[in-house]
Amino acid sequence: MPTAEIRGTHLNTAQEFVEMQKKVATRQIQILPPKTISMEDAPEAHQLMWENRHEGTNYVVGHAIPCKGLKSRQDLLSAWAARDAKEIGITDKIMDTGSGNVLK
Repeated sequence: MPTAEIRGTHLNTAQEFVEMQKKVATRQIQILPPKTISMEDAPEAHQLMWENRHEGTNYVVGHAIPCKGLKSRQDLLSAWAARDAKEIGITDKIMDTGSGNVLK
């Protein structure tokens, strides 16, 4: 039996949306996660989307993300603080920032 890959969808009614959500929940439709790219790769990614040859559901340009693996807003803020502290030479001090001593 042939298989198909859905690269996008146009839903016309709320009922179609509900049906699609049920299929996603029961894994009849699998959603690819977004792909993180660098700012330098953005033009190529845009071209791939234009030609409908892109990977993932969409692209996310990670221009302001200091590191991978962040799970929450607080993780992001703590990582930014650690990066900024390192840039101004604070590397061997522990600061009470409420961030679980991320800054060392």
